[in-house]
Amino acid sequence: MTTALVGDRMTYQSHSEFTSQLSLAEQTSLLALLGQRLSDDTQSQSDQTRDIYAQLSAVSSTVRETVSNASDDLLQVSDAMDVLLDLLDNAASVPVSGAKLHCLIAPLKGRLDAVTREMSALV
Repeated sequence: MTTALVGDRMTYQSHSEFTSQLSLAEQTSLLALLGQRLSDDTQSQSDQTRDIYAQLSAVSSTVRETVSNASDDLLQVSDAMDVLLDLLDNAASVPVSGAKLHCLIAPLKGRLDAVTREMSALV
C-alpha cells in the first residue's frame, strides 16, 4: 500500500491502483519513445505506421483523461460520503428524515454509476 497527498489530506492507494498508475506512466513513456524513433527515422517509416502511432497516441490520451476524470469524480463522491457519515454520526442531535437522506444519496449513486460505466467501457 502506498500513500499520496491529495489536497490537504493523505490518501492510501492499493497495490492495484499503484500498478495501474505505473502502467499508464509506462505507456506514455513508451509512446514518447516510439514517436521519437519514428521522427528520427523518417525515410524508412511508412505513412501507415505513422497513422497507427497517431491512433495509439489518441487512444492513450483518451484513457488517461477518462481515468483522471473518474478519479476526480470518485474523490468528490468519497468526500460527500464523509459528510453523510458525519451527518449520520450526529443524527441523535440533528434528526434527518429518510427523504432528505435519499435526496443526498441519489446524486452520489448516479455519479458512481456513471464512473462505473465509463471505466467499464475502457476494458
